[in-house]
Amino acid sequence: MSSHVIYGKFGKLHGNRGEIRIWPFNADTDGLKPGTVLLCSPSSDETLEVTVRTCRTTDKCLLVTLDGLKFRDQLDPLTNCEIKIDRSALPELSLDEFYHSDIEGLEVFQMNGETRELIGKVTGFLDLPSQYDVMAVEGPRFDGRLLVMWKNDLVLSVSLTDGIVVAPVETWAPADFELKPA
Repeated sequence: MSSHVIYGKFGKLHGNRGEIRIWPFNADTDGLKPGTVLLCSPSSDETLEVTVRTCRTTDKCLLVTLDGLKFRDQLDPLTNCEIKIDRSALPELSLDEFYHSDIEGLEVFQMNGETRELIGKVTGFLDLPSQYDVMAVEGPRFDGRLLVMWKNDLVLSVSLTDGIVVAPVETWAPADFELKPA
């Protein structure tokens, strides 16, 4: 398990006081606190470590200022960058909760009677305006990627050691979708 988890994404700048929006991926997550260290990658060859100086909550997002970054030309490159935060800065999870970074890379199975059939591996989650997380699965048994809504009737069980079991594909995929033979 990684010591950092994806927290959200930087948005546009706000006003002229050096504030930038943060869109947390989990609206229930507590707001950031001054002193929290964030990791982001404004370019493929650069990883920045920035510290929250101030943070305030609005009805839609968080507005933060960052130590050492207060001008538009310093903050603009952060727009749309994913933010990672140290796992220890986040609240403790209940037994049925997981961070996306814990799920990515797990194998996905479907039940066929009493046997589990491997479908593929979780490659990520889509950032969609939906009440459900949408998991992207890739594997040799289908072309492209398979998108699975994270709903109780579709995702039957999750184990960080044994993988994810989803309902049989026929119950939720389009009628013309077929898995290739194993």
